[in-house]
Amino acid sequence: MTKDNHLVVPHIFVKDIRWIDWVELEKRGFKGVVFDKDNTLTLPYSLALWPPLESSLDSCKSVFGDNVAVFSNSAGLSQYDANGSKARTLEQSIGIHVIRHLVKSLCCTE
Repeated sequence: MTKDNHLVVPHIFVKDIRWIDWVELEKRGFKGVVFDKDNTLTLPYSLALWPPLESSLDSCKSVFGDNVAVFSNSAGLSQYDANGSKARTLEQSIGIHVIRHLVKSLCCTE
């Protein structure tokens, strides 16, 4: 985690990730991307990428490499994914790391 709380709040809001210019974000100093899962990369409760987003997510990964992750209140949260099986399935499905955590996020609309 980070001590700089301003880094863990959303920096941009768009209709979906297809509206993001990943190269431009990198030019503006972004070093990586952390996505929410439900209604951002997947349909609710799904462990598969919503197909129309595949090209944009691939572009994001090509720009930021291993500095792309998912932080979800379902897959990866020990309360709902105690053995990590949802996180592993999601990682295999979308090809990016799912952050494992113990506490549900109450973040971030500031």
